[in-house]
Amino acid sequence: EYPSEAPPVYQISAQSLSRQDKRDIFNRLEEEYLKHIGECVIYQWIECVRSYLQEKYENVKEDSKKNVSLTKNKKCTNLKVPVTKHVPSITHGDTISDRKSIFQGHVACVKNSEDVQTVLGHLKRNKKMANAKHNIYAYRIINEGSAKNIVIQDCDDGGENQSGSRLLHLSEIADARNVLVLVSRWYGGIHLGPDRFHHINNAARTTLCRALDI
Repeated sequence: EYPSEAPPVYQISAQSLSRQDKRDIFNRLEEEYLKHIGECVIYQWIECVRSYLQEKYENVKEDSKKNVSLTKNKKCTNLKVPVTKHVPSITHGDTISDRKSIFQGHVACVKNSEDVQTVLGHLKRNKKMANAKHNIYAYRIINEGSAKNIVIQDCDDGGENQSGSRLLHLSEIADARNVLVLVSRWYGGIHLGPDRFHHINNAARTTLCRALDI
């Protein structure tokens, strides 16, 4: 329960905000929560929303002041436009605490290997997750468009031996398709023995169920 084990329950409701605006705010709140796991985050969340809205409407105001003039019959050549990669939706699970170690699962829907790398890069740019002792992941991508389903899958232990293959096995048993499962562990200085694998699997399983609504 909040704040020790879960974030506050909230709902974003504003007619002036688009679905993308709400998604951006959701991502900012999730990132802020991950920075302060186990702490009260209401004040930080209010500041996040206030900062986002201020940036949004300042940009709109600035754009309205710009006068753009176009000259006919002139073509732009060698113009490179930076492309911002879309980050697939990510579901964050509840934290599990045991002897000062904290475990948390994260699940994203992915369609290809590029999506996998995009999600991993997005998560690992978060300071809290970058400081985790282990970031363990596995993914399964199934191409159902061909006559015979093609399965692309891989895993990474993140420094915790055999944990990646356990996550992949869990995904196979659950028949989870087109998903990336990642479990972060913040080490508390006390060895947990085999219990750590139980917590890793439990964090992955509960977050998978939440993400896939199963």
